[in-house]
Parts: sequence; structure tokens; C-alpha cells
Amino acid sequence: MATYAMTIDGSAVVPQIRTLRITAPANGSATLECSYNVTSASSAPAIDDELILTENATAIFGGYIAAVTIAGYGGEPTDGMTLSIIANDYNQLADRRFIGTLIGGVAFAAGTTLKDALTVVVAYIPGASLHASQVNGPAFTDTMVVYAQSVRQTLDQLTTLTGYVWQIDSNKKLRMFAPGDISAPFSITDGDGHTIGDIRVKPTRDDFANRVFVLGTGVIGIAEDAVSIAADGEHEYCAQSTDITDQGQADALASAILAQKVQTLTEIEYSTRELGLIPGQAQTVVNTERGISTIATVTQVNTEYVTGAQAVRHVTVTAGGLFKSTWQQKTADMFSGFSTGGAVTILTNGILSQGGGYPVISGLTSWINQGGASADTTHGGILLVDGSPSGGNNVRLLKQTAPSTPYTITAGFTGWVPIQQNFLNFGLAFRESSSGKLSTCHLQSTSAVTPASFALRSQKYNSPTSSTTSYVAYPTDLAGMIYLRISDDGTNRKCYISADGINFSQFHSVARTDFLTANEVGFFVESNNATFSASVWLTSWVIA
Repeated sequence: MATYAMTIDGSAVVPQIRTLRITAPANGSATLECSYNVTSASSAPAIDDELILTENATAIFGGYIAAVTIAGYGGEPTDGMTLSIIANDYNQLADRRFIGTLIGGVAFAAGTTLKDALTVVVAYIPGASLHASQVNGPAFTDTMVVYAQSVRQTLDQLTTLTGYVWQIDSNKKLRMFAPGDISAPFSITDGDGHTIGDIRVKPTRDDFANRVFVLGTGVIGIAEDAVSIAADGEHEYCAQSTDITDQGQADALASAILAQKVQTLTEIEYSTRELGLIPGQAQTVVNTERGISTIATVTQVNTEYVTGAQAVRHVTVTAGGLFKSTWQQKTADMFSGFSTGGAVTILTNGILSQGGGYPVISGLTSWINQGGASADTTHGGILLVDGSPSGGNNVRLLKQTAPSTPYTITAGFTGWVPIQQNFLNFGLAFRESSSGKLSTCHLQSTSAVTPASFALRSQKYNSPTSSTTSYVAYPTDLAGMIYLRISDDGTNRKCYISADGINFSQFHSVARTDFLTANEVGFFVESNNATFSASVWLTSWVIA
């Protein structure tokens, strides 16, 4: 018979064994509930007191008190009383601290392995350390900056990016592993004695589809499963990703969504007294009578205690060609071309939304009329500052060679001009190298009106120090992240603006040879003010 011991804040307590239950979902916090008797209210634990439960001297739950209810025996006004407690496991430690609260956030450079990232993250988890068996895992292909988000949000983001799940175990050890990489401590086979009672088998489908359409910009991706269509009839799904302009990308996204949606999963439920099961483990299940012979993933372990102080674990494992687990994002997160993890949003094409991590921006290295301007790449992206403001035109431009037409350039900006005065500018520019002429897509700060505001402009410049007429100028206002887009389709130059990097509004179009024929592109700041210096933070630069 197993032996159990529970301590709260270091003191032993004796729970009413049949009230003791533990619920452990995948990639989430496990919860313990139980009741026990005390002689006075002074014996009641406090919120955040540490609770540890062992089975045969092995810790099977560690966490902190989240709620305490005090009542008389049997609900009567007795002197003695019963305490009902709820505790959350150590995974809740991921909610206590934030990462990247200093200027510039915390950066993980391209090439950083998952283990390297976790070595940084675990320092923000009170009392925790990295599990000795932590694998290196995937390496990041781009620089990622975490800015002012909780540890849980960061770990969830790493789950989204890598497919690995995270856990702070009963010994306060942080670990991330791919579902199925860790084997369960035992298998289930016919008559092996590991299960109690029957095994229940349930096929299930989640948002099933066997034909998927992805609507991009000027392209439509299609993927289908002919075998499933023949067997089950047509089940279609349509997704939209306006940032996709390449047919190959559209088809690849359609195939990825189809791979998620076409699966029929099998949920297998059983009960056991065995120790050591945790969500994410791989387990072999063979039951001839139920027609099951598969390797499944443990997705839920609920523990309750019965007469004789014996724990019974009610287990759910899931089998399928492609496992869609509760810790992975719904395929819906793929629809607009992005995936989310807590406060950070990183679009698949490199554009990013407010609060996101910043990609490495390459190619923008050549200055036009630099003067006292500087470009700081220390914290990801490019912080462009005009260090020598003047009262006239002085465009400080970072540029590169323009792509072959047709092309589209989308840039995300934040941290722009801190003071609204005449006439601080930032934005994108077409440039003709032979003449030095510029045509812009930019925002201008102005105090000419009350309250101070911004203007959305497309402007002609004979040179960086000499502006001429405007194509268009519209009053506007800004908040949070802003995106500007320029394009040259071989016929016209166009300018766009967006608040989310996905849905763009065109505000100007002109023949591509009007005023200039651009062979260079870039982004710029311009103070046009003798007192205040213009600055802007370019956080993404995407050429399509």
C-alpha cells in the first residue's frame, strides 16, 4: 500500500483522503483540492503557503495555497472546523515576474537554442532551476526581443515557436520537451495489470476539413486530401492571409492548415494506480478488444484518493497522425499569417505587431545626407535619430537598392518623434540616384493646429535639403505601432498605411516615372526644426 505525506509551510497535515484530488492538464497548472480538520482558525494556512504532497517519499505535487474555506464540521457551528483548500502547482511561479521591463527588453539572438533561452528565463522564476535533462532543442532563426511580458507569456511563446511544452515540476525544475519525446514509465497492453477496469476509446474530430483555401493578395493557395474527400465527402475551409503574395507561400500555408484539420484523433481513457505519468509523455497502448495498437500522447492526468489511502489516476491519452494538443494554438492563429504567444505577436513574414520581438533588419546600411544622424541596432530593429536638427529641410536617409518590380516594402514603426512640433518627419522614401530626387510616404508632426497632430503625406524632394510640392497631405492621429507600405508594380508607385500590419489603406498612387524613376528605397527622419530632434524606431522591414 502506498504511503502519503502532506506538509503546508513545513508543517505536517492529515487530509481527509477521499477529498484529495489533483487535476493535471497539458501545459497548464495542476490543481490540488482537499479538506482537513483543525481545532481553531489560527491553524488555517495563509494564501501562498507552500504545499508539498509525497507518495512513497516521492514528491507528486508541489505548489502554493490559492484559496482556503473555513467551516464547522458538517456545516454546523462547531468549535472545531474543517478547512477546504485549493492549491496551484509550481507552474504558477511563471505568473509572478515579468521579463524585459528595462528599456530594450531581453534579446535572444538568432542561433540561440531553446536551452540557452531557458537558462535566461529560469532566472525570473523564484526558487526554480533548469532541469538536468533539458535538451538543447531548436535554435532561433531570427533575433527575438522579449519586452515587458510575464514569464508564462514568454514560455507560451516558446511553445508556439518550437512546439515544445513547458513544465515546472514538483521539485521546481523547469523543463521544455517535445510531446512524445519523453516516454511514459509504463505501457498499456492486454492483461498487464496496469489499468483498473475498462479502457474507453473515442474517435474525435476538431474543426475537420479535407480541402483548404488560403486567400492571399493576388494568390490563392489550395490543399486537399483526395482520400478523405472520397470517403467522407467534401469538408472545406477558407482562411485569409493578406500579407502572403507568393503562390508557394499560399500553398504551403494551405497544406499546413490541412495537416491540422484533416486528422481524426482517438482519445483513450483509462484508470491506473501507477506513478509517474505527466502530460506530454508518449505511451504505447495495445488493447485487442478495443482494436487499439498505437503510440499516444498523455494529455490529462487526474488523481483522486479512495478508501485505503490509495491513489487512482484517471488518464486521457490522444493518438492521431498529427497531434493537436491543448498547448498548441488553434489553426485559426495561422489564418492571418501570424502566431501569438502572450503579449508578443510575430508575423510569419517578419512584420511584427505592438509589443513584439524585433527581427534583424539587413540591407539598410547606406546613408544619404547623414549629418549628425545615427542608427542604433543595439536593441533590435533600427533606432534612427537626427542628432543635428535644423530649421530647414534635411532628410537623413538610410537606403538600399530597390528590388526588381513588382515589389512591396512594409515597415513597422514605433517610438517616433517624442515632441509634436513643426515639422518633424519620418517614413519611407523612393529615391532616384542619378538626380537625388525623393518621393516619400511619411508622417509629419505639426503644432500648427490645436491640439497638435500628425499629417499623412506623400512629398516630392528635389534633394534631401530641398522639398517641393506635396502629392497628398491628410490629417491623422497615431497610437501604438504604425505601419507604412510603398510599392512599385511596374506601372505605378503607391503608398499605404495600416494600424496592424495586415489591413492596409492606400492613400496615394502615381505613375512610377512621375517626378522620378526610383532605383533606391529607404527610410528616414527629418527634424525640420532647429530646437527638437526627430527620431523613430524601425521595428520591421519586409520586402515582398
